[in-house]
This record gives sequence, structure tokens and C-alpha cells, in this order.
Amino acid sequence: MSKSRVKNVQQQDPPTSTGPQPASASNQEASENVESTGLQNYEQTLGSWLGPKLYEAVSDALTEEAFEGYTKDAIDALFETLAEQADKLDGTANTSQIEGFVDALQERLGPLAEQWLAEEGLPLRQSLRNWVDANPVMVVITALLAAAGAVLADLDIPTLEKEFDLGKGFTGSLSADLGSLRNIALEQVKASLEYASGPLMAAINVNVEGDDVSGDASVRYEGDRWSGGLAANVDKDGVVGGSADVGYSHDGLSANGRATFADSKFSGYSLNATRESGKLTDRFALSGTGDGGWDGSLGRTYTGDRWSAGLSADAANDRRLGGTASLGYSHDGLSADARASFTDGDFSGYALNANRQDGKFSERFSLSGNGDGDWSATHGRSYTGDRWSGSLQNGIGPDGAWNTSASTAYQGDRLSAGLKGTLDHTGAATGEGSLGYNREDLSLSALGRFDQDGLDSYQFDSSIGPDNRQLGFGLSGTGAGDWKASASGSYSTEDVK
Repeated sequence: MSKSRVKNVQQQDPPTSTGPQPASASNQEASENVESTGLQNYEQTLGSWLGPKLYEAVSDALTEEAFEGYTKDAIDALFETLAEQADKLDGTANTSQIEGFVDALQERLGPLAEQWLAEEGLPLRQSLRNWVDANPVMVVITALLAAAGAVLADLDIPTLEKEFDLGKGFTGSLSADLGSLRNIALEQVKASLEYASGPLMAAINVNVEGDDVSGDASVRYEGDRWSGGLAANVDKDGVVGGSADVGYSHDGLSANGRATFADSKFSGYSLNATRESGKLTDRFALSGTGDGGWDGSLGRTYTGDRWSAGLSADAANDRRLGGTASLGYSHDGLSADARASFTDGDFSGYALNANRQDGKFSERFSLSGNGDGDWSATHGRSYTGDRWSGSLQNGIGPDGAWNTSASTAYQGDRLSAGLKGTLDHTGAATGEGSLGYNREDLSLSALGRFDQDGLDSYQFDSSIGPDNRQLGFGLSGTGAGDWKASASGSYSTEDVK
């Protein structure tokens, strides 16, 4: 067989499958459906059909690059098999179609897999030496199918038409609509992977060292709605560990459960469920440990065009009921939210926030407190223009404690300036002023900091000349009279670009 090289040039996380489009679908619809088949990423596809343990054992030997010279032959075999059964294809993958298709496809892929094993297969055979029921030929066929699916899902219709004779042996709309034909091919690849990889998913790894025997096994099922998996391991001392999980997803409901074992004992569990119905979302979670500890929560949220709300509760074996309640609003530049929380059966805190945006002006307010009676509030306004900006903020807390801060800034083409200051209820005040000037061969900046007693510190920096011939001067000091000066220079024979 020829070894024309076809590389998968892009990898993406596989989305959820939606099935093939009918033969009358447009190429754009076919392209969108190809992206939903979940076959774009070779490693993820192969790992999902070999199971995590077996994939971990053989992944180094089954890289996508290792099959570069065989991928086109695998795709040719796929379409040759499809052509033989073209009169039986209706865009679905029922049991009789799958069994007949897989048998015919394996007759073509079997020799190709054996050829790969003869030329490239030594590392794979070494990786499988401890695995029971992991037939190397079936492992390679699974990898070839995953590689073929990745290429088919990645290449566009014109490239496929140029590289492969997709119309050969097909009649009617399937021959005319290459996008639909590709979707059927991808669905058959997925069906073939599920059919062919079953024994591999349940393969067992056994290690024998003298009289000591250890091993691990895993099996996983991924269906349209249901999924589940089992994993177990036994060490040389006979200590058993493992996990079991089950999941369900359909019509806005998703749920999963998991149990774990360690040191031959039950070690923990978790249950999670989410239900989305229009603008409402319900959530439930429960987890526990083998020694009787548990932690659970449930909640409901509403998300509308303007209003939103939420209510949740949580509890555990070592604490009393807790939870939160929230309410939010957002429309026409105004956003506001409120939140209250409870911890261990007691009120623990609240928060209110509001923001208003009106062109270049904005206004904000916040109020928060805790169960002990402590609270604080702030209110502020700000302006952000093309060159000028400014803000004013006031804050207040218990016992009349207050603070105020203000700032303004200007940013021009060459000149920049800024002022800001703070004042609190004790009379403590701080301030800062800055001034800057920049042009192509001159840069000046000055910064001064003040407090209620006057000047606290200052700093001045300058640089003169182009980048390759520059002089610099700096001066800094404190209000107490301390000062420090510095000078620097640089020269380069390279021209400034």
C-alpha cells in the first residue's frame, strides 16, 4: 500500500456530537456538523476509546506522527468500504449496519495494521506485554480509525476532494454532496470505534514479579445520554483501590455520581446534579468520606434580561445550616446587587452595590457589614474624558469614621499632569502631584508627595538626546532636607531606527 502522508493540522477540544446531516444539507451545515463529531483531536479520541489505563501504557508508541504514512491508506479503506455498502447507507448507524461495516472495514485495515506493526510496532508490543486481551492489531486499528477521523474532521471540502476520490462508488445525492458523505464517514468511524474498542476498554494490566502479582483494570462507556466507568487496582500485598462513576446528561439535566475505594475500604462519594429550565437553574451537590463526614449544598438561580436572583443552602455533619440569598438588576447603564449570607446557623454578613454609567460620568455606591455589627459604606463619582479624568470618593464606617479622596489627571500629546489627595476624620492628610513632558529627544518627570505637615518627598528625572546618545540626570530628596543626585550617559554607534 502507498504511504501518502496526510497530517492533522489543527487540534481542538471535541464538542458534543449531534449526528450527521441529511444528504440535502449545505456544505456549510456539513462543515458545522463535522466540528460537532468530536473527532478533531487524535489524542483525545484515541484515549476515550482505549480507556485511561491502556492509553497511558501505549500513548508514547501511538503518536499521531507514527501514523503519518498510513492515514491516507486508512481513509481510502474507509471510503472503499462505504462505497461497497452505499446502497445500505441512510445517514444512521444501526446495529446491523455497524456490524457489517466494521467486519468489512477490518478486512481492509487488518493488513494495514499488521504492516504498521511489522515496521513500527516494537515499542507498542513492549508496552502491551503485561496486558491481557489487548490484541495489538485491534489497538492499531483503533489508532488508525482515530487518525482517520481527525484528518476527516480537520480538512475542508476542497482539500478532501483533491486528496481523495470521495465520489467513487457513490451515486445520487451522496456523490454530489461531499460534505454529507464526509459526515456519514465520520459517524461510521465513531460507530466503528465503539464497536472495535470494547474488548480493549476492558483489558487488564497484570504484572508478575516472582510470587508477587499486581495489576489494574479500567472500563468506560460514553453514550449519548449515559456515561460510566470502573477502575480498580490491586498491589502486591492484595490491597484494593479504585473508583466507580456514572453520569447522565439530557434535556437540560446533567448529573453524576462517583464512589472511591482505598486500602480495601470505601473512602468517599460525591453526587452532583444541575437542571436548566429556561431562565432557572437548580444545583445539588453532596459529598462524603468513608468515616461518615459529609458536606452538601443546593440552590436555585434565576437569570432574566434585567433581574437575577439566587438562593442557596449548605450544611455538613460538623456545622449547622448556612446559605446565601442574592438579588441583582442591570439595565440602561444601571447595575445593582444585594447579598446576604448565613454561616453555621447565624447571620454572617450583607453587601449592597450599585453602579451608574452615563456617558463619560459614572457613580458608584457600596454598603457592607457583618454579623457583629461592623459596617462600611462608600460613595463616589468619576469622569473619564479623552484627555482629562477625575474622581471623588467618600467613605464612612462605625463611630463616624470617615475618609475622602479626590484625584484629577491630564494626558496630552507631550504634557501630562496629575493631582490626588486623601483626608480622614483624624485630620490626617496626604497628597501627591506629578508633572511630565515627553518629546522625541527630551523626557522630564517630577513627583512630589505631601502630608499635613508639608512636603514629604520629591523626585525629578530627565533624559536628553536620542536613544543612541543620551544623558540622564536625577534628583530626589525629603522634606527634612536630605537629597541625592545622579547623572548618567550612554553612547552607541548603532543608528536609531
